[in-house]
Amino acid sequence: ISQDETSKFESLSEIIKSYGIRSNVVNTLLYCYKEEQDYLSVKKSVMSTKNKGAFNQFTRDLLRIGFHPHAKDPSDLIQLTQSCLQSSLVDAIIILKVNGYHFDNSKYGYIEWVFNLINAHSKPIQQILDLAKDYGDAEGVFFQRSCAWIENDEVVQYRLLIDHFNDAPESSYFDINDNLVSRVIKNISINSIEEILSKEMVLEFGGNKLSVNKSSISNSALLNLIIHINEGKIFTTEEVLLRLMENTRDLARTINIDHIKNFILSAPSELSEIVLLLLIFKRSKNEADHYKLRRKLQNYVIDKNGSSLVNFVDSVSKKSQAVAEYTYEVCTE
Repeated sequence: ISQDETSKFESLSEIIKSYGIRSNVVNTLLYCYKEEQDYLSVKKSVMSTKNKGAFNQFTRDLLRIGFHPHAKDPSDLIQLTQSCLQSSLVDAIIILKVNGYHFDNSKYGYIEWVFNLINAHSKPIQQILDLAKDYGDAEGVFFQRSCAWIENDEVVQYRLLIDHFNDAPESSYFDINDNLVSRVIKNISINSIEEILSKEMVLEFGGNKLSVNKSSISNSALLNLIIHINEGKIFTTEEVLLRLMENTRDLARTINIDHIKNFILSAPSELSEIVLLLLIFKRSKNEADHYKLRRKLQNYVIDKNGSSLVNFVDSVSKKSQAVAEYTYEVCTE
């Protein structure tokens, strides 16, 4: 690294030491930035910090910023801004900018002036993404560290998609409603799940297309978005479904169960139906859903694989290694 970067790293190390590595806020940010983390589990843990009312409101609000800086509604924004003001005016301004859609900033001249000043010095999102291009999972690293650029409108628009559609839809800290969807789809050029696999670039921010190199994070969020928009009433092929399973991740934790049940009604094959039931298995606590998978899987294995689960997993692996591994994991739990 350069001498300038070394100097900045040393300064940052001193700041971390001064606050203490065991500080909740510092520790949470370190986890947010660290590669190869189970991001969704860490996020769930952070966002589930026990609510002790006003006693820990400030801590809870600061902890969430790296993982979910979006206010659920104007009331949530007011509380989040008040907490940030206890930290610094800069933090409060950035949170207001992230959530500017909750109010008319033209009514607040000084705030609008600051927003315009920040925008004038913001980099295009592709330049920021390129900072992580040497990593194997460039978008994964960029996404985890993108909270460092949440003053950038393009980064916020990107996070709007990922933070809401690559997370459990029943989460208490957001609502997937028509207003949210309309803001998300402004930056997306996609009409069907097939396009997730066929189009090079479907995300566009500030007039520039974002190349995410078919990242599993964006693919997962886009798939969940399309399923939501169509309420699961989707027609596709077994091949497309299996390829999507290869190019997405964490779907078993981020799908909408009701919509997937609608998707099952139009499943193109028995194997496709089993794949969708497998996704539901871990998310649903309904024994009827578990029974449906067991029955469907049992009948398929008996009819197509000579009653051998090993043969079934082996045959599926030739079509989709991801589905085969997930099937084995579910069946051996």
